Amino acid sequence: MEASRWASLYALLETAEISRLIDALSPFVILQASGICQPHERLWTKERFLEAHEAYIAPLRLEKLPPELSYRAAFSTAWSMDSEAVVAIPVEGERFLMRVVKPVVQLQIHRMHYSIDDQKFRSMVFGTDSISWGLHFTYPQLYLDPVTKEARQGKEFLNDALYRRLHKWLRDYTRPATFEHEGKRVVASARLGLEAIKWIAHHPQLKQFKILD
Repeated sequence: MEASRWASLYALLETAEISRLIDALSPFVILQASGICQPHERLWTKERFLEAHEAYIAPLRLEKLPPELSYRAAFSTAWSMDSEAVVAIPVEGERFLMRVVKPVVQLQIHRMHYSIDDQKFRSMVFGTDSISWGLHFTYPQLYLDPVTKEARQGKEFLNDALYRRLHKWLRDYTRPATFEHEGKRVVASARLGLEAIKWIAHHPQLKQFKILD
């Protein structure tokens, strides 16, 4: 799907918080959004998603970085109130190529970078010195209708309501990620779950870069 002007939310949450978030936003489906998969892999259950999320969070609590393969697929899913927003295109054997055809709440791995020069955090900056910080939720403000080939606004599709509920939940149950570096207080655009606050000081990359919440 061709889309632009993506609205973005960034958050690092405890697995129990993700569970409550899914419950609060339901009913919706979690769909494999890209790549090739088996038929049974197309639809993610809540339990399967939480298991992958815990594989990401558990090492961070222990001052270790999680292996990306353990959570990468979950962090690349689409959340949608319309199960047909992602279509499965048959390829070789019984495998399918997944393709997004309608606006969805797209998940991505979120990383941010702290610039010592201007003392600011920037999201979705990848590199050896970037900080792994939960999930990046995005929703398109404009998209090209795959049937009519006309430009449409994302707010015309029902998943706009899903994104708005997500935005409200994060506003109500998380706080801005606030850090201290060399005596200066720095606020990032990313959010931090209220339960994740309990262990965030153990995040290995915060210790590495001497940036403390």
